[in-house]
Amino acid sequence: MAQNGFTRRDLLAASGIALAPLAGLAAEDAERRAERVSTHGRLPAGHALDADVVVVGGGMAGVCAALAAARNGASVVLVQDRSVLGGNASSEVRMHCVGADGSGRRRDTDARESGIIEEFRLEDAVWNPQRSASMWDLLLYNAVRSETNIRLLLHTHCCGVRMAGEDRIAA
Repeated sequence: MAQNGFTRRDLLAASGIALAPLAGLAAEDAERRAERVSTHGRLPAGHALDADVVVVGGGMAGVCAALAAARNGASVVLVQDRSVLGGNASSEVRMHCVGADGSGRRRDTDARESGIIEEFRLEDAVWNPQRSASMWDLLLYNAVRSETNIRLLLHTHCCGVRMAGEDRIAA
């Protein structure tokens, strides 16, 4: 119902007219922002990297795969679309990385994670007794950055691959 003869539709129409000049600015800002984001913190368009292994996704599986490959002598590019590593185990989601052990109270060692996950859990027990999610992020980041064979690309998306053959990725 209109008070004083002014309806919501009139208000929306008036605001659309008043905001019309700003629409062009918003589109221009979006283009500039997309241009800036496309290279900020990442490789410029057209820059090529050579690697034996490319891991797309910096969750726990991706971090472990990148570390394992690098420790075995492969040159690795780890692509992560977020600012932190760890996926669901990161400070963004905060699901603790416990595997089959669940609560950490099982006494049988068969249910406990091993390998690189165990390395992380032991480091976390020593350096992060308060179980801070941000410290866990830092632990994963430091582990990846300390491997000289890994090139870490944060805030980067992988949109596709170019195949060199039926079973080989070219780029």
